[in-house]
Amino acid sequence: MRELIRWGGTKRAALTFALGLACSAFQARGTAPGRLPFRSYGAREGLSNLVVLRLVQDREGFLWAATEDGLFRLDGSRFDRFGNEEGLPSSVISALVVGDARDLWVGTLHGLARRAGATFVALASESGLPKERVNGIAVAGGDVWVAMQTGLYKRIAPDRFEPVPGWSGGEATAVWADGDNGLVAAAADGVHSLAASGRWTTQATSEDLDGERIDALVRDSRGVLWARSPGRLWSRRAATDRFADESAHVPNSNQKGTLSLDRLGRVMVPTTEGLAREENDRWTVLGSADGLPVRSLHCALEDEEGSLWVGAIGLHQVRGRGLFRVFGRNEGLAGEVAWTELRDAQGRLWVGTDQGLARDAGGRWETVPATRGLSVRTLAAAPDGALWLGGVPAELLRLAPDGSTRTFDARSGILGKRIFRLLIDRSGTFWVATDGAGLLRMIGPTSFSRVSLPGGTDDERISYLIEDRQGRLWAAGEMGLAVLDGGAWRRFTAADGLRVTRTAYVLERRGGEFCVAYLEGIGLSCFRLGATGLLSPSATGIAVPRHNFYGQHPDPSD
Repeated sequence: MRELIRWGGTKRAALTFALGLACSAFQARGTAPGRLPFRSYGAREGLSNLVVLRLVQDREGFLWAATEDGLFRLDGSRFDRFGNEEGLPSSVISALVVGDARDLWVGTLHGLARRAGATFVALASESGLPKERVNGIAVAGGDVWVAMQTGLYKRIAPDRFEPVPGWSGGEATAVWADGDNGLVAAAADGVHSLAASGRWTTQATSEDLDGERIDALVRDSRGVLWARSPGRLWSRRAATDRFADESAHVPNSNQKGTLSLDRLGRVMVPTTEGLAREENDRWTVLGSADGLPVRSLHCALEDEEGSLWVGAIGLHQVRGRGLFRVFGRNEGLAGEVAWTELRDAQGRLWVGTDQGLARDAGGRWETVPATRGLSVRTLAAAPDGALWLGGVPAELLRLAPDGSTRTFDARSGILGKRIFRLLIDRSGTFWVATDGAGLLRMIGPTSFSRVSLPGGTDDERISYLIEDRQGRLWAAGEMGLAVLDGGAWRRFTAADGLRVTRTAYVLERRGGEFCVAYLEGIGLSCFRLGATGLLSPSATGIAVPRHNFYGQHPDPSD
């Protein structure tokens, strides 16, 4: 995905950052809305039938997708198909539920089946179930109920079912069960509930539901009972005695109404315009504007890790658990590759791309005209309110608060092939890291000069700069890691404990340790800076052999 890009000058050693912060924090400032990153699965991954009708995750963590031609299990990155050859009575899957143990119950056009290891057992007529379409399955407390064309059935023994006593509604079109509220089932004459006493109570008549066929029932974590038909949606609060029409909040369904719950027990409603979700009477619809690859959905699932999956034509997964938004040309950015970002003192967000500098203009992105076509790899905000930017070509551009610009090039001492990093330290000194001209420093209002680093060369590549909490300047370069400490430069190489000499990035952790990444893709080294050199993070003053801290990665919480 081009919009999720690597920050820095080399793909192998670069630190990755996503242009898009956590949605709540990012959009709270009024930033232009981005889209969610999706991964789509299809025939290339083994999903040979693309009409995904149902989704469940089993107790082992495997994802199962029910389609019009077989049941598919996602095993890592590929799907395995199960059909008639594996024991299913029909390859058209109409219902799919995970049991209380390791059971997987599968409803088809020709009856019910349960998983038995790597195959399935079709429950024949001796089980008490007819070989007809299964409309729905419910599992709770070890009990299994099946809604079918000829009525409602309950399991009374392993692989044995019988009609539910007292059911007189004819075809059972949907069924829901949970341990707290018991059984609810739908028929042509309405929605009915079964009390522990065995007595049936009508929750809504067909007239209450405008004669609509109810295809799905769920009860959310608040105890609200939801009923779904192809074109309508109703809810029944525990404190009320009737269903309320919620159809105005959601678009129509796709062919058949389906419902599901997320990990927090909130209702999710697949529609022809995306996925509708309700929380505390507030509705949102995840649609094409949010990056959804398809508009018309059949089903939805939030897995154990919080990742959202939607079934439609193909299977589609939201990457990053919905915490990230993606921005590219479609969202108004100047270019598809975003190199850097900066939020200035006024709270405005600036993004350097391969085609210019973009700024957030309150819900939309604007490209700074003077930067069109420039590859903006680094930004720095000056105390006077000016914004400095550099990249390719090797020039600096100063954007004044009034919008005027000024370019600094070789005539001002800006040399090299690319500008990798700009930094204005706490003393106000302006530093420039280049590819091919080493480290530069501003020495006057309009001029820059090269800094002589220990062990360096005039054409050294300096790819990253930071100022640590103690005010020391660090420079990651081809000839090693340099630090300006107390007015004097020190240089560290492989001879001082680094894995290799050619460094690419350096960062400071909250605990006072430093981590360095290399131009080669060989991981990180983390250390502390001591008077005698680089120390292991746990050392208190004695330098240790480099293998004691090679490859250690920073704590993700840092």
